[in-house]
Amino acid sequence: MIEDPELARLFRAESEEHLARLDEGLLHLEKSPSDAAVIEELFRESHSMKGASRMLGLAAIESAAHELETTLNSARKGESSLTGESVDRMNGLLSKMRLLVESALGGKAPAAFPAPPAERIEAPDAFRIETVRVETKKLDDLLSLVGELSVIQGRMQHRISLLDSLAEDWAGIERRRTRSGTAQAESMSRIGRKIASLRDAFFEDGTRLESTFSALEERVHSARLLPLS
Repeated sequence: MIEDPELARLFRAESEEHLARLDEGLLHLEKSPSDAAVIEELFRESHSMKGASRMLGLAAIESAAHELETTLNSARKGESSLTGESVDRMNGLLSKMRLLVESALGGKAPAAFPAPPAERIEAPDAFRIETVRVETKKLDDLLSLVGELSVIQGRMQHRISLLDSLAEDWAGIERRRTRSGTAQAESMSRIGRKIASLRDAFFEDGTRLESTFSALEERVHSARLLPLS
């Protein structure tokens, strides 16, 4: 379970958005299982869900999201085709993630994944520190760093978009090229795979950066507003 209320609030908002889009997309795939655009979108949603869960140490959710992502990734690469059975399996994974998310946010744990009560060790009252004094300048310095991080995040998202566009252009070239089996064609395929791998790595790092930045920004702003009394 997520103990920190701020992180729990952020994860609730993010997970609800991802799960809603996954639900909508899977309903569409039940009727049009070969829709490449929807498959690509759902791949990104499951990828983002996996990254957010990993950051919070929610291994069960991460595992379910990874399984969903793997199925979609295979379909988007043309390695396999989605069938009614595979869509049903993904719907099952989505239902599983909903239960696990609810459990992580403090709801009732699903029967198949019991959440053991957390053991808490209470410190003696004499040694418990409820508040600390922090110089305003130090908090302002942190806010400046948050601003710099925001700029870096924006630049990284822009680069991810450019890389994604490049990967799509390259995929289009590969689809149009003749299947002659020449050394040049094989070289193009290797480059295409490297571009796709780099794009996925950038996307994962960008997702983690975005989640970390949001949590850091909210915490620093909250601390800045606290009185020093």
